[in-house]
Amino acid sequence: MDSHEDSTTSIPTVNHTSYTPSIISTSSSNRSSGSSMLSVASTAITSLSMGGPEHLVGFDDDSNQDDDPSDYFSASVNDSTTGMSSSYEYHYENGRRYSAYRHRAGTNVLPSDQTEAERQEVHHHIYRLVLGGPLHLSPGNPQRVLDIGTGSGVWALDYAEECPEAEVWGTDVSPVVQSWVPPNCHFVIEDAESEWSFEPNYFNLIHSRNLAQSIRDWPNYLRQIYNHLEPGGYAQILELHVESLSDDGHHGELLKEFFDRLEKALKILGLGNLGPQLDGMIRDAGFVDVEQRIYKLPWAPWPKDSRLRALGKHTLSVTQSGFETYGLALLTRVLGMDATAANSLMEGAFKEVRSKKSHTYNRHFIYVARKPFAHELPDDSAPSTSSGPSMN
Repeated sequence: MDSHEDSTTSIPTVNHTSYTPSIISTSSSNRSSGSSMLSVASTAITSLSMGGPEHLVGFDDDSNQDDDPSDYFSASVNDSTTGMSSSYEYHYENGRRYSAYRHRAGTNVLPSDQTEAERQEVHHHIYRLVLGGPLHLSPGNPQRVLDIGTGSGVWALDYAEECPEAEVWGTDVSPVVQSWVPPNCHFVIEDAESEWSFEPNYFNLIHSRNLAQSIRDWPNYLRQIYNHLEPGGYAQILELHVESLSDDGHHGELLKEFFDRLEKALKILGLGNLGPQLDGMIRDAGFVDVEQRIYKLPWAPWPKDSRLRALGKHTLSVTQSGFETYGLALLTRVLGMDATAANSLMEGAFKEVRSKKSHTYNRHFIYVARKPFAHELPDDSAPSTSSGPSMN
């Protein structure tokens, strides 16, 4: 990789408890309920990348959309998974469950429950479509892999299943409960903002996805990623932008109000969108060969391109639950909105998204970066090596 590549083209081919998620079923087919989505697009979705004005402005011409009162839910979309609830340390509000692990009680704005696990499963397969199938974009075949903020565990589980010779770890503040777990996959209950319990300089690849609304100290977080990679190891960081964009002005009023309120709430908490800023932050942490990719993700099947239409259909299937995931706590707990009013706003915003008049999307930023070898460091000092992860 180039030392500074900002690409908008398609992507080429301490003392925390380690546990095995509860076994509910021995059938591996139950876990990956969304895996059939990969058959929709077996090649890279080249049209997704940011570029000229042709991207995501080709609408379906089958109907006059401006005058069409219908929406994309004339046919139902199903998305079932086998993720199940687990009683650990939680608090509940407005019908959703949030992690209360350690100091996190009341500070987590993203839920940790079965509904969210199901959304993450589908969104994971959407990202695989975006990347054309692979789980990561780093060179080679990493054998010691860490997934931070693993959520439902689906990324770590897929990696462990597809690379049975690899050692895969996943961490989160909530336990992972899945129907089947490969023997080479391990989960640790750990707060990514606390000191990590693993040995430094150990992992070949550390994966991080959509944690901007959870991590408050990104320089420290990136420092820990850097410290726990072996020299020459890679980090892959993906962050979505909490935003609603439309290139042609088809943008609903309630949708705009919803995202304006989200932005206000995130600023109050010191959280928010980091996509463009991460490039400099990753370099400041010491990484080299930083590669940035930016993708537009349609929220409904409005593009002309068949692959983008399929992607938009899958995205639409989890947009309503996604609005609640990112919006409910921010609107009620942070901004003080009544739950009924908050739900009404989110339902109205979603109704505008699913309208065939709407051509909305948001951006997703993917970074791949390498930890330099000893001879590349300014002081030419070799870091220590590690024989394995230490759970103390």
